[in-house]
Amino acid sequence: MKNMIRLATVAVFAGVFMLSAAEVRQIKITDNYLTFPVSHQCDRVRINISGDGLATLPVDIRLTDGPADYVTFKDVSALKGRKITVSAPDGFKGLDAIGQSAQIPGNDSIYKGTNRPQYHFTTRRGWINDPNGLIYHDGEYHLFYQHNPYERDWGNMHWGHAPTELSLRTTKDGVRLVSKPVREIEELCVPAGSWKNLSHDKAAEVLAPFAKEGSLRIRATFSLSHATDAVLRLGKHHLFDYNMNSNTVNGVFYSPQDPTSTEITADIYLDRTSAEVFVDGGLYSYSMGRKVPLEDEARFRLDGNRVAVKSLEVFTIPSVWQK
Repeated sequence: MKNMIRLATVAVFAGVFMLSAAEVRQIKITDNYLTFPVSHQCDRVRINISGDGLATLPVDIRLTDGPADYVTFKDVSALKGRKITVSAPDGFKGLDAIGQSAQIPGNDSIYKGTNRPQYHFTTRRGWINDPNGLIYHDGEYHLFYQHNPYERDWGNMHWGHAPTELSLRTTKDGVRLVSKPVREIEELCVPAGSWKNLSHDKAAEVLAPFAKEGSLRIRATFSLSHATDAVLRLGKHHLFDYNMNSNTVNGVFYSPQDPTSTEITADIYLDRTSAEVFVDGGLYSYSMGRKVPLEDEARFRLDGNRVAVKSLEVFTIPSVWQK
């Protein structure tokens, strides 16, 4: 039987007695995680988690005892065998919804969602923003960030810490003068094809089988000796749009180091929700949000009057979250 009690506390303020009541549940920790079903149809409520030797943890959460949008969790493995107390405002009926689990809820599928990045960092659950302290120290990359582990909206601000995003330890470079991906990304890329001297129609043809890949790298050198522009699209997204007449890439001014050159290189990294493009070895770079294209939009197009593709390489990028 779940241990639910109502706790009444008396406080004295300036000689006035005030009576407040709270819903309270005592839980004996038997598993690794407390679980919290969350529904955005509910209002937030402040719950407090406490126990012997523990500082009280206040959590603002849309806890529900009905249908949930998702389930968040708290690691309590260090508290096994001990009792904790969870309290909420008087009349709140959702404390019974808090459960326990040996595994993170949805652990087998948590990184397989359609819009889940596969080689960029994301937390398992919750809101993340404001990256700080992006450093490389003693063989590890470190990322600090603001994090709400209990909902997908801002609140309950914690500092998150993610060391060694790719679990690799080889980079020894210092500050770069150009923008490039970390060298370790090369170790994730699996060659899938390489071609030389293609027409723009042929280049689109060889790219076609990769249009539905969520994670992909495309490295291409375009020759515009008989053309004025080169545009590579995936669905509705202009991944790369170079106009030689106006010296712009995706609408932003860019002039190659050699102003007489008619060639330009784009190194494009696609993840499920983003595209990052490094032009001419990182002399110019940009990123954009994207969505995995719908079935009828999943196709590459390469536009440009008589543009040629001098070289084209394609790499697949497996998920770093697969075990």
